[in-house]
Amino acid sequence: MLFTNRLLDPHLRRSLGRTLPRAAVALALLGAPASCSDEAPSDSRDLPDAAPPPPGQDASHEEDASSDAGPDARRLTVECSVEPCARDLSASWSESFCALLDDGRVACWGRNEAGHLGRDAGAWSATAQPVDGVAGAIALDRTCAVVSDGGVRCWGPAAALSGEEGGVIRVPLPPASAVRSSEDLACAVVSGGSLSCWGRSGADGVLAFADAGAEGALVPPTTVPLDGPVDDVAIAVGRRAACSDCPVLSINAVIARFADGTMVSWGHAPLLGRTTSRLPDPEPTAMPTRGGSLFGGFGACAVVDGKMRCWGHRPDDPGDPQPVPGVPSPAQAALGDFLYGRDADRFGRGCAATAAGDVFCWGQNDFGQAGDGTTVLRPEPVKVEGLPERVVRVEVTRGTSCALGVSGRVHCWGDDGFGQRGQGSPFTPDLRPLPVELP
Repeated sequence: MLFTNRLLDPHLRRSLGRTLPRAAVALALLGAPASCSDEAPSDSRDLPDAAPPPPGQDASHEEDASSDAGPDARRLTVECSVEPCARDLSASWSESFCALLDDGRVACWGRNEAGHLGRDAGAWSATAQPVDGVAGAIALDRTCAVVSDGGVRCWGPAAALSGEEGGVIRVPLPPASAVRSSEDLACAVVSGGSLSCWGRSGADGVLAFADAGAEGALVPPTTVPLDGPVDDVAIAVGRRAACSDCPVLSINAVIARFADGTMVSWGHAPLLGRTTSRLPDPEPTAMPTRGGSLFGGFGACAVVDGKMRCWGHRPDDPGDPQPVPGVPSPAQAALGDFLYGRDADRFGRGCAATAAGDVFCWGQNDFGQAGDGTTVLRPEPVKVEGLPERVVRVEVTRGTSCALGVSGRVHCWGDDGFGQRGQGSPFTPDLRPLPVELP
């Protein structure tokens, strides 16, 4: 079993999920933190997925993904048989989602308390609308996008990492092919395969290479000294509290993959995917996992040789990559935030898309986010029911799941307290995957 099954009172859980999602969605990483659940390689996502074809370029129904998935040969891609068409999909670190449209716009919906939607629309919006100031986008991750000239644009929490308040900012970087962000730091793969990271210095040691100085200081984009060009990167996020009544702090780790499949990580255990005696461990150090695709989130995963292994996603997790059973031929995965209660165990959640286009989810299911038509905790993966088409990508928050289909449509299920299902009006009592109204 991936998760324990001791639950909070259901009324308390629903109240926490709607009224205090950030505070209640904390993960306590006590010594061996619990980061969250599932996930296949790259979350924050593997480069080919994070960089869909430029607007107007055709995409085949399947593609050879051997370059980013090793022996895991074929992956579904978007056909764009509908208008508007989404080429890519990403969840924020809150209860919101963004889709990269085939005309280069980025449209977001859901919670907006820190500018996650890239526009001034109040606390939330159940209607997907374009991010003001982003055009020609070709890659998307959380609240950052790469545009056609290689520039990186960020909004909301990711923009604040550059010391900016409000609106969309351009991060001063060489041309980039991919960007990943958490609410504390961001990294981009730039010209020549160099990795540049920036953000707020913290106790996790992720930015120690940049001589970050005092904790809380903002570190500008700085090249990470790595032995060779990077072809993929992921950021794993967790929660840590020194005691049951102590404040819950966010921690991070960065995982980088080289062209030969070697992977290194640095930051805070147990998000590293390797054992270490250092806490934190700021030195990029080789991991036992090699090759495959990377996915980051609340924890991290890699898909290697058709098997999914995740780490940093359970209270008793030693930090080594562990197999996630029950998902046939995983191709991509996403890990959502978890619910933390002083009198309860920690729960993670996640979903994975398979090479055949099915979706499997596990963990928290109080809002039906596991997609099996129930609200029963699912410690092990269950197949999502009612999806009208095969799925290219799945993304999750703590309470909601969304999937990008081969047609270019996006379908969401689970909590809708902030309009994060994107159906125009919130609080719709429906457990089925329903289409998002894209602009």
